[in-house]
Amino acid sequence: MLFGYAACVITGFLLTAIPNWTGRMPLQGLPLGALFALWLAGRAAMAVSAISGPIATAIVDVAFLAGLLAVVLREILAGRNWRNLPVAGAVALLLLANALTHAEAGGYVISGGAG
Repeated sequence: MLFGYAACVITGFLLTAIPNWTGRMPLQGLPLGALFALWLAGRAAMAVSAISGPIATAIVDVAFLAGLLAVVLREILAGRNWRNLPVAGAVALLLLANALTHAEAGGYVISGGAG
């Protein structure tokens, strides 16, 4: 839920706020559709993860946040809006957390939890 719904909510906020911060046109048309397709593919991959396997699922699911990070970086850098660059760092941390969650679920990272 965190990397599906919450990432979608964060994306909606960022795609609305960044044009206001940078004075650039908002993401629209084919690039926006491609970002949505990545999000939808990630949700579908999670739904069939038992069939597709952990690596394929992780690649498809993480692609959305990687695409979002690329869009956020492009817009902030093109708009020379340096004070909002930490927002890209927050998206990068969300991307890393999603990747590590998949790595742990696939048995590639051992959890350091108590027990």
